[in-house]
Amino acid sequence: MKPVEFRIGRGVFVLRLWPTLITGIMLIVLLGLGSWQVYRLHWKEGLLAEIAERLNEEPIDVDKFERIKEAEYRPVTATGTFDYTHEFYVNGFSLTGLGGYHIYVPMALKDGRVVLIDRGWVPYDKKLPETRPQAQLPGNIKVTGVLRVPHHRWMEPVSDPVKNDWYGVDLSAMAKVAGVKEFMPYILAADTKPNPGGLPIGGQTRVTLPNNHLSYAITWFGLAFALVVIYGVSAYRKVS
Repeated sequence: MKPVEFRIGRGVFVLRLWPTLITGIMLIVLLGLGSWQVYRLHWKEGLLAEIAERLNEEPIDVDKFERIKEAEYRPVTATGTFDYTHEFYVNGFSLTGLGGYHIYVPMALKDGRVVLIDRGWVPYDKKLPETRPQAQLPGNIKVTGVLRVPHHRWMEPVSDPVKNDWYGVDLSAMAKVAGVKEFMPYILAADTKPNPGGLPIGGQTRVTLPNNHLSYAITWFGLAFALVVIYGVSAYRKVS
């Protein structure tokens, strides 16, 4: 197929089939990626606004909460007894960036159900319960915090249930270790109320989500613009 020429001023644009076809396909892909990031930007902004709204709600009793799809970041309270013989140690960082463990403890509620409580963070040398005996509270305990739905992280290291060495929350595996039929389908992350002795340190829930979609959109649209410029320069020919 012969090139198509368009004369503009003192020059001419020479449009060849394959360069034009390839450029068109690449342009559609880049514009599509940019548009997708704009969509994701609006979605993320809406999600952040929804989380902020939920965090400002009054806590309700976890016994009365059944809307699993709306569980994330919902303020709740739970009253029950801790099973300190089955603490779970999940590798993680504090909000200040220090390495250590998040202490998860099963709590038996009055209706027989069991919810897993994230009591907070401890440094490596305070992993074992005998190093923080003041926090082993007997009897019925009331805990206030927010609900979190466990999510498997990409490229998450493999946990070792036998050694009680975890890198994420696995409700099914942890329930098996604790000897209960099942945990409730979320965890309760305790608030900042201090535990006796100061550990674990609660209030470790991260309520900020990365929102880089605007910069991604600008990048894709910028590449699309650069592609058009490069194509235009390569197709333009001056004529005397």
